[in-house]
Amino acid sequence: MVHNATQFSASYPNHNTLALIVHVSAWILQFLGHGFAEKRSPALKESLIQALLTAPLFVWMEVLFGLGYRPELQKRIKTKVNAALAIYKRKNLS
Repeated sequence: MVHNATQFSASYPNHNTLALIVHVSAWILQFLGHGFAEKRSPALKESLIQALLTAPLFVWMEVLFGLGYRPELQKRIKTKVNAALAIYKRKNLS
């Protein structure tokens, strides 16, 4: 990955501008995706800490669960998440 970043910066004289455009575009697409697909605002609007610290942990746990890590923990978490989502939907869709 370091090699690719080094090669990218050496190949494009305006690499910082290009990287910034890609980064900002990704954030915009994320907001649009949340609005169209999930019909709710992204976590970034609710809590910056949650969006920047907890979200990577969530992704990491999804990877681990996909590899078979602690299926009993995954089941407990899914049960709690489904209950919390049901409460959220009742509260916000009523």
